[in-house]
Parts: sequence; C-alpha cells; structure tokens
Amino acid sequence: MQPDAARGVTCGVPEPSPPTSTAEPAAGRLGFCRVGQHRIAYIAHNEHLTGDTPLVFVHGFSMSVRFWEIAMLPEIKQHRRWYSVSLPLHFPSTYDGDPLAEMLPESAFAKTLGDTVTQLVGRTPVRVV
Repeated sequence: MQPDAARGVTCGVPEPSPPTSTAEPAAGRLGFCRVGQHRIAYIAHNEHLTGDTPLVFVHGFSMSVRFWEIAMLPEIKQHRRWYSVSLPLHFPSTYDGDPLAEMLPESAFAKTLGDTVTQLVGRTPVRVV
C-alpha cells in the first residue's frame, strides 16, 4: 500500500489481510485519515469480513487507539470487521495547527470523528461504541 500522499487520498483504502488461522486473527492494520488539520489514527481489524455491520470503537479520554485490542470480546475480535479510532489530539493522531490556540469545540470534535468513520466505511451503516 502506498503512502496516502502518493495515492492522493485522505484515508487509506483498506487492503484485506486475512488471519493466519481461525484461532488467532491477524494483528490490526494501523492507518491514518486526514480530516482538516487532523491526522486521525485508526486500527482496522478483519477487513476481509463482510456481511455484518462494521463496528467502530472510540477509546476514552485517558486511553489510546490500542485500548480495544486488549479489551475486545473474542467473538468480535475474531469474527467481525471492526475499527479502533483514536480521539483527535491523542497519540498517534496528529494535528497541524496549534491545539492550545484552537481548542476543539464539541461540534468540531463530533464532525472530525464522523468524517473519519465515513472515510473508513463510506456510507455503510455502522455501529459506533
């Protein structure tokens, strides 16, 4: 997969990576979506699976994008297509502006996350946790 800038897209197009066995799914794929001045990190899991509604998990304030890999239920971890999305301004997400001068209001925060989810799954219905 080429870097985002070389492909001219704002969010990496998922490339299916099937698990090596049914007992242990492949590790998630770290990627980034560009939303305005934000570069939002996400981890895609089981992208090769289709049929069920994709699940999107957003970590809490003091957690990271990797939180859900540890906390995920085995049924979801192994048998569903799911994404872990980083909060804006949380590592490894980045921001090109000055976060102290340009605080993120709730409406902009919601739009940033919504635009990230849309870039990941398109207009497909999704469940966000």
